[in-house]
Amino acid sequence: MKKLLLIILLFSLFSGCDLFRVNCDSYCDGNVLHDCEQSQGGIGSSDNWSERDCSKEGKVCTSTYSYPRCVYDPVKCDEGAVNFCTGNTVFNCESIRGNIYANQGETCSDGKVCVEISYNAECFEPVDECDPKPYPVCINNIISTCYEANGEFYATYNKDCKEEKCVELGDGNTDCLTPVDECDPEPYSVCINNKISSCYENDGDFYATYNKDCKEQACVEFENGNANCLTPVDECIPTEKDVCIENTVGRCYEIDDEFYLFIKNDCGKIDLHCLELEYDQAECVEEVDTCNDAAESICYEESVSKCVKSEETYYVDIITYCYSNECIYDPETKSAHCLSDEN
Repeated sequence: MKKLLLIILLFSLFSGCDLFRVNCDSYCDGNVLHDCEQSQGGIGSSDNWSERDCSKEGKVCTSTYSYPRCVYDPVKCDEGAVNFCTGNTVFNCESIRGNIYANQGETCSDGKVCVEISYNAECFEPVDECDPKPYPVCINNIISTCYEANGEFYATYNKDCKEEKCVELGDGNTDCLTPVDECDPEPYSVCINNKISSCYENDGDFYATYNKDCKEQACVEFENGNANCLTPVDECIPTEKDVCIENTVGRCYEIDDEFYLFIKNDCGKIDLHCLELEYDQAECVEEVDTCNDAAESICYEESVSKCVKSEETYYVDIITYCYSNECIYDPETKSAHCLSDEN
């Protein structure tokens, strides 16, 4: 019996296993982590115990996680920090079961340094000097955010303007713009290099952002302060409404003795016909064999539509689709509506 007890005692000492702990459960003893792993052997499983002194790593042992482990001492977390710097590494504060701990986060690299600003730590780019405003500024032709901490300046880079120029326009507006010789910043949009653009003036210099390239068309400025891409033509009849131009819905403009077409919709591309309707508008309509042109509106293929007769041909102008709802025609009012309109 004594020999058996001696064998059990020796096994306990050399395996690191606590004689009085029945299960293979890791646990903390002060700042020492006793870690247990089970391994399968030829005659069953065995418990392999190891010890890890968390204090040698600058950490503390805690069992408040799902399993015991070594974590960093969250002194700064207790002081109200969201995260903090240790060396050049960001540590994030985390609350678990009412206790606050610190977990290792990003290690700053590529010349960045870890800096704490207002209880927040982040990897920043060191810069010689910048203006720490609450809105983006230009640093090295990059839209950036500037910070100052302990007399030193740091930045986070948001967007590299590359071939364009970073410009601070005031009122917190900073953008990547293209320098131009001159333009008018008053209209909503202007034409620059045959592109619909926005013009800006800053300290006597002019800049533009290109919104749309008119390519084979011509960029034309209107008196209302808008610019648009139009198709130059030899001549057309200017109108104040959409008309049919061949089989397209469009409008003719005369600007500075030049004529242009704005094509709103090409009816031929969607297998429809352009028709100038009596109610002062041109639309793409579908040709049908017959329909009730005396009605205010009709039901046509799950849509509320208008029947139009031009010469001896009938057309349907779709007003609205009923989609999953049923189209209902009322003979008394000679009008149609979607069933959902009744609710």
